[in-house]
Amino acid sequence: MAFASGAFKKLAINEEVTFGTLVAAGGIYLDRIESTVDLTKDAYRSAAIRTDQQKTISRHGMQKVGGPIRGELNPGAYSRFMQALLRRDFATGATTGAQTTISADNTTHTFNRSAGSFLTNGFKVGRVVQASGFVASGNNTRRFLVTSVTATVMGLLNLDGSTATLTTEAAGATVTITEVGKTTYVPSSGHTDKSFSIESFYSDINQSEALVGCKPTSMDITVPTTGLDTVEFSVLGQKLLRNTSAQLTTPSAAIGGNGLASANGVILIQGASIGIINSLSMKIDGQHAVDGVVGSNFTPFVWPGPIVGTGNFTAFFQDAVMRDYFADETEVAITLLLTASNVAAPEFLAFTASRVKVNGFTKDDKETGGIKGSGTLEFLRNTAGGSGTSSDDSTFTVQDSLAP
Repeated sequence: MAFASGAFKKLAINEEVTFGTLVAAGGIYLDRIESTVDLTKDAYRSAAIRTDQQKTISRHGMQKVGGPIRGELNPGAYSRFMQALLRRDFATGATTGAQTTISADNTTHTFNRSAGSFLTNGFKVGRVVQASGFVASGNNTRRFLVTSVTATVMGLLNLDGSTATLTTEAAGATVTITEVGKTTYVPSSGHTDKSFSIESFYSDINQSEALVGCKPTSMDITVPTTGLDTVEFSVLGQKLLRNTSAQLTTPSAAIGGNGLASANGVILIQGASIGIINSLSMKIDGQHAVDGVVGSNFTPFVWPGPIVGTGNFTAFFQDAVMRDYFADETEVAITLLLTASNVAAPEFLAFTASRVKVNGFTKDDKETGGIKGSGTLEFLRNTAGGSGTSSDDSTFTVQDSLAP
C-alpha cells in the first residue's frame, strides 16, 4: 500500500476562461516551499433538546476553498499570479526606438539625448533598462537601474548598487534603449479579474484534487537579512474536483532559476541607493471575499475588493533620514530590485511603490550589534504619476525579466 509523499505531489495552475470551469490543456507547474490550499466546510449541529439527551443531527454546510502557496522568489515563476492580483497583464515596457541622438556619459552616469523625450517614451524610475547599438560594447551588454528620468537625461545605477559602468560615447550611432522583460502595475481603469484552477496531483497514490474558481487574494514578499527571498500567495476559490488521474494534462515545466537573495540587488528610496535596510517585507492585498447562496453548497464567485499595499522594515539608525520621513510625514518612493546572479545582465524582479508613507520608526536599545529602527509602510496610489512623468499612476509596480 502506498502513502502520499510531498516529494511526489505535483502542483500546477492554469488560467480559466470561465470562472470555476477547469481548462485541462496548458498551464504550468509551480515549484513550492509549501502549498496547503484545500477544501474546508462549515458544520452544523442540531440544537434540539431531546429526551435521550444526545445529538443525532449534524450537517455539512458551505464548501470553502482557501489557503497559502509559498515559494522562493524567481523571475517568471509566479508572474501569472502577480498579474492576476494586480489586475493588469504583464506588458512590454518603454523603448526609445532606434535613435542617433543618444549618448552615454560616464562622468554623470547617464544616458542623454538631444532630441525626443525619455518621459514621453514612458521610462520610469525603478525600471531596469538595456541599450543596444552603442559602439562601445560594454554600454550594450550591461543592464542598468533607472534612478532618475527627465526628458533628456536618464540617471543610471548598476544592478548590484554600484556606480553605473559606462564608456563615454557621443551620439551618432543608431542606439535603442529598452525596458527589460515586462511590467505590470495596479491600473486606475481596465482592471482584469482572472481565476485559476489549482491542481495537487499525488502521483504516488494516483489522486488528483483540482480546486477551481481560485484567485490569488494577497501577495507577501519577504526579504530577510540572510537567506533566499520568498513570496506567499493567499488563495480563495470555489470548489473541489476529484479524479484518479491528473486533470491538468499538459502543464509546462516549472520556472526555477538561481533564486533571489537579499544580498543581491538594490533598494532605492527617493531614487538613491540606501544601505541601511536590515529587513523588508511588502504585502499587496486584494481584499477578496466569498459568500454563500441558498440552494448551493459553494460560493458563486470570489469578489475582488480595493487593493491595499503595506510593508514592514527594520533599518540601522545611521542618520535621521528614515526617522524624519516618519516624523515629517514625508511621502517617498521605494524600489526593491532583486537579481538572480552577479553577471552584468542578470535576470531580476523589481518592485516599486512610488508613493509610500513611513508609519513609524521606533528604535531598540542594544549595547552591541547596532541600534535598529522599525516601522510600517503604507503604499498609496500615486495620482501625480502616469504618462509623461517619471512614475506610474499606481500603488505598486512589478517588472519581471522573464514574465511570459
